[in-house]
Amino acid sequence: MDQDEIAAAYRAHAEARLRGDRAEARRLSDELGFETRMTHLIFTFCLFAQIVLDHFGDDLDREQLAAFTKRLWKKHRADARFEPLKAEALIRAVYGEDYLLDFLTGQEQDFYARILLFRQVDNTPELKDGLDKAITEVQKIIAVWLLDP
Repeated sequence: MDQDEIAAAYRAHAEARLRGDRAEARRLSDELGFETRMTHLIFTFCLFAQIVLDHFGDDLDREQLAAFTKRLWKKHRADARFEPLKAEALIRAVYGEDYLLDFLTGQEQDFYARILLFRQVDNTPELKDGLDKAITEVQKIIAVWLLDP
């Protein structure tokens, strides 16, 4: 796959996952293969940050975050792996509190980023409608990160 094909596959994978088409997402993930896994992880975290900023805005409102965290806890309390404060820490890291990432393993960061991505897109119609724009912005950012020294 060349870079344009990989970028198209990342976009298609994100759209499939965030729109709930698990079979297509799995197929695309298999197609991407192991070689692109790290770049795909960067893409996923960059998309997470973009969606968080689209949802909460440029300045994080602590009351809005607390209400969001409470809703997450209610939805996921049956899942023993889910710890709402870790999800909150990942959101706060986007707003400059990156030291909080020290309290989450890489697997936990991935786990919570995916839960939060799905939750935010599912519950925010304007994010679902603006997904194409968000992915385009992320692809521009990643192109600069990966291509510029």
